[in-house]
Amino acid sequence: MKQLDFVDQVDKEAATPATAPNSRKGAKPKRKNRPAGTREDMQRLNMEIPRALHKRLKLKAIYEDRTVTDIVLQAINEYLHAH
Repeated sequence: MKQLDFVDQVDKEAATPATAPNSRKGAKPKRKNRPAGTREDMQRLNMEIPRALHKRLKLKAIYEDRTVTDIVLQAINEYLHAH
């Protein structure tokens, strides 16, 4: 049987609704300390993405001990650098 990597496992889990009775819907992970002054240089970006993709992104952030914002910023920077 093929061993699934972390993202494949998340894909399978995202296809089924969460059933944990103590799941904290909407709970935010603790923010890592950001360098002073960066908040003023930031602009909020709101967007809608598929639920399954959002779940994968959140779980990947937890797995890598990063924030979703860190991952999205890295992806945007890499895309802009490549194009």
